[in-house]
Amino acid sequence: MAWSRLIIGAITFCSVVACSAQKPVDQKDAVSANPERGDEAALTFSPDPLGAGDLANITMNGELGCAFALEKKSPVLLIARGNVHSDEPAEGAIKIAGRVIPLKSREMEGFDGLSDGTTFEGPTVTVKVERLSAVPLGDGESPPYPAKMMLSGESGVENAMEGLWTCGP
Repeated sequence: MAWSRLIIGAITFCSVVACSAQKPVDQKDAVSANPERGDEAALTFSPDPLGAGDLANITMNGELGCAFALEKKSPVLLIARGNVHSDEPAEGAIKIAGRVIPLKSREMEGFDGLSDGTTFEGPTVTVKVERLSAVPLGDGESPPYPAKMMLSGESGVENAMEGLWTCGP
């Protein structure tokens, strides 16, 4: 199955490379906790690498997927999946402050809305992936493209980083 190759690739990234230091483009302070809601004391608003255990526990519908990583061999920070020619949102997941957060794309285009980048929404976070170039950084069926991932928290805190957006089977 094509999606299995993307998951295996993501797991390989996570196994081969230890959690690398991230290169934020615009890192702001931590998300403030809201004691009335019972939030954690403070959250650093930066994505954590999705580990093999996280990936094994993520269930998403879709035949093709995309992943965002800082570099070719660095751990995956965001994973998404959707069906081709679909009128349903793509599904995704990101890990922030040790918690895997489910995401859905704003666009109702399944996988077709993922390859050039998209905006995802989840509880407490909005994630936008923007492909920065039409020129891939490699050959093959699923080459990576330079991309920027921007996170916005419900409290207004933001973070952005450049990396690679890889889509396909």
